[in-house]
Amino acid sequence: MPKNLTGGNKAKGFKNRESAKSIRNRTIIEDLLYDYIVGGDTDGVHVGRVTKKFGSGRMEAFFVEPATDTTPSRERVINCPLSSRMRGGYAKKDVWVDVDSVVILTATGFKGNSEYEIVAVLNHEQCASLRESGTEIDPRIFAKPTTADEEEGVIFEKEEAEAEVDIDRI
Repeated sequence: MPKNLTGGNKAKGFKNRESAKSIRNRTIIEDLLYDYIVGGDTDGVHVGRVTKKFGSGRMEAFFVEPATDTTPSRERVINCPLSSRMRGGYAKKDVWVDVDSVVILTATGFKGNSEYEIVAVLNHEQCASLRESGTEIDPRIFAKPTTADEEEGVIFEKEEAEAEVDIDRI
């Protein structure tokens, strides 16, 4: 039998539309990108990179705090949770946070383990626009991850092909 697309509730028409969480996430990112480009107020908001996943919505993120009048800029690696609006069953479908993802971190105002939390995830186009905007974000955040072979400098040498193989010696 063919599918019933005319009767019943209206959920069938909404199944391919964008969810409210991804719309909210997109508007947060667009507002932040606009603030960075124009030079608006971005206090307590940082762009970072996820380095490890711990489970239960907790990640380890790397970011650089900009210099202020009293303190110099410093690198930080923190343990931070996902924001509450990104958790749950639908967060797995809408927002993917993985190792080497570029994320937006915001200060919560608490001290200790939950000093910062991940609010949004940037995709490739948003990362490119943020990098081209001329902001003072550390370039290591946007660097592509390298494999262990590239870091160690492993070089495989070519074996010289012999012209003749002596079968009797084998």
